[in-house]
Amino acid sequence: MTNLVLATVLGAVISYLLGGFPSGVVIGKGIYGIDVREHGSCNMGMTNTIRVLGIKPGLAVAAIDVLKGCAGVIVMRALLIHVAPALDGNVHDLLLVIAALAAVLGHVKSPYLHFSGGKGAATAFGVLVVLMPWPALVVLAVFLAVALGTKIVSLATLSAAVALVVSTPLLMPGHPVLLGFSVIVLVIIFAAHRSNIARLRNHSEKRLTMGHAKTKHQREKESTREGE
Repeated sequence: MTNLVLATVLGAVISYLLGGFPSGVVIGKGIYGIDVREHGSCNMGMTNTIRVLGIKPGLAVAAIDVLKGCAGVIVMRALLIHVAPALDGNVHDLLLVIAALAAVLGHVKSPYLHFSGGKGAATAFGVLVVLMPWPALVVLAVFLAVALGTKIVSLATLSAAVALVVSTPLLMPGHPVLLGFSVIVLVIIFAAHRSNIARLRNHSEKRLTMGHAKTKHQREKESTREGE
């Protein structure tokens, strides 16, 4: 039992630290010399990165955020296999959910950014890929359909969260812990998107546009030319 508790704590801490990696800030400042938190919606996630920097860095941010969610659950699963390979199904689900929530919390309250962060949608999807793959496919399909149809990412994210709660009991029956987790994800997503929901209600939510930010090197080069 002691080993199981230690493994759970270790897995949750690792998942939190992985989830906290601020990919949008690292890519924005490290490659482009731009802090995406100071532009657009001031969020460090995929949508604002696309608006400020363009499609490629935005997709890179999304990919990293998804992968760090995946990694957190995988680490916990590996630890559990090592210390308790014959865990009851619901207990096993619960401990994986702890890691999943830790990863999302890490993104929302990053220890590397003085406990500020993003809205957690991409990281939440990452944990779903490992924890609940079939509902994750439904979530992805709904997100893409709404995003491509409306170009309003917040609406697509909210729709995907609802789809998760609807699809989980249908595609993964007999997993009450995972159903509870899907409801928690729904609450987190809706809470993080409160301002977006208000703008959706008054029809002022912005549609996704592509940025074309220049790298720090390009800006310095242009500045040098102007001074010649």
